[in-house]
Amino acid sequence: MTPAAVLPPVRPPSRLPARPIVQQLGFQIAFLLAVVLLPLTLISMMNSFRASTEMRARFEAALTGETLEAAGNVLSQIQEARGSAATLASMIGPLIGDAAACSAALHQMAALLPQYSLIAFIPTDGLMRCSSTDKIHDFSQNPKFQEVLKSARPGFAVNRYGPISGTSVLGVSNPVFDKNGVYLGFVSLSLPHDKFNLSFGLANPVGPREFMTFDRTGTVLVATGGLDTVGQNLPSDRSLTALATDRPVAFTARSVAGDSKVFSVVPAVPGELYVLGTWPANPATSFDDTVITVPFLASALICITSLIVAWLSVEHLVNRHIRKLNTSIKSFAKGDRSLVKINVTGAPLEIREIAAAYEQMTFAVMRDEAELEDAVHQKEVLLREVHHRVKNNLQMIASIMNMHLRKARTPETQEIIKGMQGRVMNLATIYRELYQTSGVTELNVAELLGAIARQAVNLAAGPNRRFDLRISVDNIRMTPDQAIPLALLVGEALMNLVQHTDTTHDGVPVLELSLSQDEPEAAKLEITATIVSGIDLQTESSDGGVALTAQLIHAFAMQLGAQLVDTINDGTYKLQAGFQLRPLAEAEERHAANANQPV
Repeated sequence: MTPAAVLPPVRPPSRLPARPIVQQLGFQIAFLLAVVLLPLTLISMMNSFRASTEMRARFEAALTGETLEAAGNVLSQIQEARGSAATLASMIGPLIGDAAACSAALHQMAALLPQYSLIAFIPTDGLMRCSSTDKIHDFSQNPKFQEVLKSARPGFAVNRYGPISGTSVLGVSNPVFDKNGVYLGFVSLSLPHDKFNLSFGLANPVGPREFMTFDRTGTVLVATGGLDTVGQNLPSDRSLTALATDRPVAFTARSVAGDSKVFSVVPAVPGELYVLGTWPANPATSFDDTVITVPFLASALICITSLIVAWLSVEHLVNRHIRKLNTSIKSFAKGDRSLVKINVTGAPLEIREIAAAYEQMTFAVMRDEAELEDAVHQKEVLLREVHHRVKNNLQMIASIMNMHLRKARTPETQEIIKGMQGRVMNLATIYRELYQTSGVTELNVAELLGAIARQAVNLAAGPNRRFDLRISVDNIRMTPDQAIPLALLVGEALMNLVQHTDTTHDGVPVLELSLSQDEPEAAKLEITATIVSGIDLQTESSDGGVALTAQLIHAFAMQLGAQLVDTINDGTYKLQAGFQLRPLAEAEERHAANANQPV
């Protein structure tokens, strides 16, 4: 005969771990698209940054140009005053020793330059003797005098209340040195603030609404709104000293008064004189970080929108159909055999082909399962019929042995035939249980052991031989590989015990059969008999009966994988056997291996 086909072992389906989002199809496609779009996004951002930088540069250039144009008259007056102070400082040296001649010369100069309220030379001691007025004034304790004298360089000084004119003036100073470089003092020209021409700046429609000039120390020299309110028009987040830089700058910020304004700072004389112009903030004049941020946000928004569109496209075209297939496959794997057509309308061709192939596969699997179930059912019916016929044949053999038992003349022969008959009846009982069991994979040992025990007692019972049989068996289901040797062990032991139980004493001998499952995978068998005499499983008798029983019990225990312990105390015999319950899968694998062996 040809050997049966070797079938692969059946393994339980492996459980897939929970899928993180990075392993999902939509995320991976979106990630790949993001990698593709990244260079384009970076190029777009770089172009946006370059355009924003150029726009800011043009904006600042326009504002600084308007600021310089608006402050042109004021700057011209200040520069003219500086030039006049420098010229006078280079010429006044020979006149310093003669106060009258010096004052006369300054009177003539004041007549030519009426815009100055005071033209004077102030020596290092602070006592003014040479001036365009006839006044003599001591400046030695004046802080502004000390500051100008200490700097020893051309500069500006704002005096809100001029000591000579009594009005707000801008003092333009220039140091005076002799031929040997000795510092003699400085020339000062006082230009009243009401003499500055501010009309051009305010009349320009695109120019700053307000402007002011200040020096490197942050001191405001001239302002269109006057020096009294100049503080309200300054930016609140930075000082004038910080704005005194060598390059023009334009920015949008809130003023000290709380208004949003556009500020433009231009170095008229780098390191010395600066002009600050202000405009009300509006879309036409303001240029803040939002103007730069918007192009970047637009590029990022395009990239994000592309990723979202890709994600939604994959979700609509692929993922939702795959989820339907996944749900159906999981249900089928868990045993759901309901044929439900998967709706993949609108899905790509490849997914529709997969769905059609899956439906064909499930139909084929269900058809094969039905055929397999039918074959298994037929095999089970055949096997039960075999068990039934074997049981009938064994019962017939037991009946024949009973006929020989009645014809036997010697007690020894009767004992041997009776023992053989008991063993045959035990086998018949086992096959009856196999026949009555719906399946052949598990047996209810409670019913099997109960039938075996009652049969052993009934065979040995008689008018003068009565037994008290007590059975306590847990509801344990075992494979035939263990149930059959267990039943044979119990039958052989009980037959041996009833033969050696003394029934001549008062009282009925008690036979106890107990099978308990103390642990999930372990069981314990106990057989107890009272009023027992002359039994020893390890001793051979002259007829060999006990020796055969001992051999059979130990052989069955070996098949069961049990360790036997028997004790006798005061006429009470106890046989104990503990063994591990074999899982059903192990028996099935062993049966499959045996079935694959060549016959």
